Amino acid sequence: MKRKTKCNSMIAMVCTFIMAVSMVCSALPAKESRALAKEGSVSFVQAVDHGVTYTYIDLKEYKDCVEIVGINAPNGPSVLTVPERLNGKTVISINLDPFEYGLDPVKPDQNEAAVPIKKIILPKNIRPLNDKGKLAKGEWSRLVCLTTMPEQLRKLESIETVPGSKYVKSKDGVLYSQDMKDMIVYPLQKKTETYKMPSSVTWSAPIVYNPYLKKIIFSKNKKYNEPYAASCDNLESIYLPDNITKIGYMAFSGCIGLKKIRWSKNLKTMGDNAFQNCNAITKVSIPKKMKKINSCVFRWCQNLKEVTLPGSIACVESEGFGKTKAALASGHPKVKYKKAPYLISAKNKKIVSGAAHFRYCKFIAVAKVTKNKKTKYYDSRLVAGLKPSAKRPVLRKGKTKKLVISPRIEDDKRTREGGKLNPEILKFTSSDPKVAKVSSKGIVKAKKRGTATITVQMKTSSVKCKIKLTVK
Repeated sequence: MKRKTKCNSMIAMVCTFIMAVSMVCSALPAKESRALAKEGSVSFVQAVDHGVTYTYIDLKEYKDCVEIVGINAPNGPSVLTVPERLNGKTVISINLDPFEYGLDPVKPDQNEAAVPIKKIILPKNIRPLNDKGKLAKGEWSRLVCLTTMPEQLRKLESIETVPGSKYVKSKDGVLYSQDMKDMIVYPLQKKTETYKMPSSVTWSAPIVYNPYLKKIIFSKNKKYNEPYAASCDNLESIYLPDNITKIGYMAFSGCIGLKKIRWSKNLKTMGDNAFQNCNAITKVSIPKKMKKINSCVFRWCQNLKEVTLPGSIACVESEGFGKTKAALASGHPKVKYKKAPYLISAKNKKIVSGAAHFRYCKFIAVAKVTKNKKTKYYDSRLVAGLKPSAKRPVLRKGKTKKLVISPRIEDDKRTREGGKLNPEILKFTSSDPKVAKVSSKGIVKAKKRGTATITVQMKTSSVKCKIKLTVK
C-alpha cells in the first residue's frame, strides 16, 4: 500500500503537467540491437516485432525475462498486440515512464504522423513488480504509465489481456488485477459515459483527461478510499459512497463540468486543490463529519455562490473557497456562507494561537473566553480540557441551572485556566433526558428524581468533561 500511495502522488504530479509536455518513451528509433548504459548498471536492447520496435531491459531477478521500456510504432497499428517474447525472452513487465531510466523523451520525427493506438493487448505473463524488480502484489505503477506518459497511447480506448493471464484481467476495456481488487488503467479515450467501479475494488489508479465520462460511481468496498478523476472535462456527476473518508490532493481538479456531488456521510478530509477549477459547481454543502477545509480546495470555482459549513468544521484554510481579487474584479460572484456562529474571520479578531498559519485563514473555529469582563479568542485546538463549575451538582425537581464551563488552554508558554466558554462551541448531552434535560446553551432542567450524566464536548475536537447530576 505504501507503493500505491507513492504511485498516486507521482501520477497526480504528472497529470498536472501532462498536457503541457510531449513525451514518448520509444526514444531509440534504430532497428538494430544496441546497448546504452545508466550509471553502468542498465543496458537497453531493441527488438522488432510486426513492424514495431520495442526497447527492453533484462530483469536480473528473473531468468530470460525482460521489461519493455519503449515502444516505437510509427506506422501503426491501431491495435497493438504486445508480444509474449522478444529475442527468445519472456515479456513480464511494461514501464513507459521516461523518468525511470533517464531515456531521452524527445520523440523521433517519424512519430509525428504516427497512427494512434486505440487498443492494446497485453501478454499473459505481465505481472506487478516493485522498485527492485521483484514480484509484489499491488505494485502497478509501471502499467499505470500506459495512459499517462506515451504520446501514441493518448488515444487509447481499450486495454485487453490474452486468455491465461495470471495477474491482470480486462473488463469492458478497463484493466484490473486478476482478483479485481485493483483498477490499474482506465483508458484516456474510453467512450463510455458512466463508469461504475466494481465493489471489489480497494485501490484505483487515477482516471484522468477522459472526455467522454459524465458520471463515476466509486467502489463501495469498505477498504476503498482513494477516489481520483482529474481534468475530465465532461464529468458532470460523482457518487462518493459512505465508505470514503478522504479525498486526495487535486483529486477532481479541472473537472470543469462537474456540478453534482453525492458526498460520503463519513468524509473527514479533503486534500489541497481537490476541486480546483470545477466551474460548474454553484452550491456546496460540506458533510457533517468534516473537521477542516484545506487550502484551495474549491479555489477558482468561478460559479460557486453558496457554501454551507457544518458545526464540525474547525478551520477553513487560505483560499479554501477563495477567489483572487482579480477574479472578483472580473465579475465572479462572492460566496455566501451558512456557517456555525463560532466560525469567525481570522482577520477580524485577534486569535491567541500557537499556529502562525492561521493568520491566513478565511475562517477559524474559536473558543470565546470571557474573564474579568475581557474577551479573548483561542484556537479551539489549544483548548486542552474543560472544567465545569460543579462536578456533582444537586438540583431539585422542576428547577433549572445553567452550566458554566471553563477551559484549560495550553500553549508553548504556559497553561491558562479560568473564565468561561461561550456555549456555542460546546455540545451538551444528557444520559437520561427523563431525569435531566439539557439545552444547546447548557441550561439543565430537572425532570424527575434520579441521576444523569451531562457530557460537555467541544464541537470541533474530542475534548470533553462529564458532570454527574442528582435530581431530588
